[in-house]
Formats: sequence, structure tokens, C-alpha cells
Amino acid sequence: MSLFNELHSKYYTLVNHILTSIPEEGISLGTLRKVVTEKGFLETPTCLIPLLTDQDDEGYHLLCEKENTYYSVLKNKPMTFLTQTQKAWLKTLTLDSKIQLFLDEDELYELKKSLGDIAMSLS
Repeated sequence: MSLFNELHSKYYTLVNHILTSIPEEGISLGTLRKVVTEKGFLETPTCLIPLLTDQDDEGYHLLCEKENTYYSVLKNKPMTFLTQTQKAWLKTLTLDSKIQLFLDEDELYELKKSLGDIAMSLS
């Protein structure tokens, strides 16, 4: 199973959550299992935990283990990118007057500016 497979975006989101929320002091296997169980599918703990914790060729190598505690190998938090469809949807939302209920003038201006070159789909 590939980590970056469209069919497994729930796994990708879950792994992203785990990697970005691990405290400096690390987490135990029990805590990791709890997070995966709460946020994943029924079979997720069985499928994902071995891939996160195994240090062999089959693992993802995103967590390192020291004295039964797991740490993220990332030095910086991963960036999240939007697809062109998501950007077009956001640009469409900026045209709705109700958007001002959720964004102030400065936020709306910055959003419109950042989406300026995005084409909106009319289909």
C-alpha cells in the first residue's frame, strides 16, 4: 500500500495528524494505538500501526523508537497544499456576500489576492 494513494487519503490525514501532534517527549505505543483507533477505520490499527512502528524495509520510517517511546522524524511540520478544484471553490465562496460572516475585510482581501489567477469552473 502506498502512503500517497488517493484511496487511502484517510490514512494520509491520520499520519499527518500523528506526525504534527507528537509532543517533544514523544508518545507511547498505547497512545499511538488510541489515536489511530479513534480517528481511523475499524481495521486501521491493524494496518497502519505496524507500518508506523516497524523499522524494517516495510515501514514508513516516519517514527523513531527509543525506550518504548515514539518520536516523529520530521524536523518541520508538513505543508498542506490545495488542489485547483479546491482553490476554485474557495474563489467562488469569496463572491458570496455571506462570506463576510466568517472572514473580516483583511482576511477576505488576502484570500481574494491569493486566488486572483485561479479560474472558476462553471460546470
